[in-house]
Amino acid sequence: MLKVGIILTKCCNLKCEHCGALSHPQAGETFTKEQLEIVISTIAKYPDSIISFTGGEIFLDRELLFFAIDLVRKYKLKYSLVTNGFWGIDPKTRQDVFDNIYDCSLIAFSTDIFHAQYIPTKSIVELLFHSTNIGLNSKIRYTLIQNELELDVLKQYNLFGTPYEKRVEFFKLMAFGRAKKIANKNIFPIHDDKYPCLATNTLAIKSNGNVYACCGEMTNSELNNPLRMGNIFTENFDDILMNFMKPNIVLRAIKTFGSMRLIQMLDNNSHNNSILSYSPCGCCYLLMKNKELYSRLQSFCISNVEKIKLLEGLYYGDLNESNIF
Repeated sequence: MLKVGIILTKCCNLKCEHCGALSHPQAGETFTKEQLEIVISTIAKYPDSIISFTGGEIFLDRELLFFAIDLVRKYKLKYSLVTNGFWGIDPKTRQDVFDNIYDCSLIAFSTDIFHAQYIPTKSIVELLFHSTNIGLNSKIRYTLIQNELELDVLKQYNLFGTPYEKRVEFFKLMAFGRAKKIANKNIFPIHDDKYPCLATNTLAIKSNGNVYACCGEMTNSELNNPLRMGNIFTENFDDILMNFMKPNIVLRAIKTFGSMRLIQMLDNNSHNNSILSYSPCGCCYLLMKNKELYSRLQSFCISNVEKIKLLEGLYYGDLNESNIF
């Protein structure tokens, strides 16, 4: 299955302090209908594809979003949605939205202590109840800060002990995008460094046509980097997919070792006190931005091609980890 994220717009009605996408009300970078027709018709050549519409806030321009959804239906593809749920506060708007997304594979409501400054948690919970009760697959996606416990969040949202608690997914805050500027560095949790970056298994497409094997920090950079697969408006999509399915050696290393483990092996502890080193996205940013680190990474990849192949078998095939470490 080909997973594609269309970043419908960078514009958002909020300006959350931790926003990895650097979204805000004047951000712009929005797809036109003509661009959406090109992108979705191109993806439709691969009929097992699922498209995730993300932002920014995708419901700011409901007409544009519903146009995109109609295109997905036209080509008989599946789609999912990620939103801050601001539209759920008004009952009439909420009903209009649910009437138009009746066949989405998943709708995810993003919330946390940052979003809650703008959108009441009660409204998000009501959206979860409403969407689930009408048969939609829906979830809350909550970003945890340091020392914030999942159990406490579930209790705060009055979901603990209910069937809905399984519909809450938790993620740890990462220092990328606007979050890098948060003054209080103590709110960033340290992520598990054992696993590879799963975000590299989804293509993200921006309104300028750039396609990335990333839905994080690298999509904020317009510079060429190993996670940029091409441009859907100027290059053949088959070639872009070839770059994705048979990626360059640096991307293969990130997909297997993971950026956190790579930093630990390559950096000689020089970034241990940086909040960027706490998370996969932060470590990836360090690897790509620091010329010396990137040079070390390239050398490491060339020297460890066979181990990368073995790890590809472990994570994407049938090998056992004991055969590698």
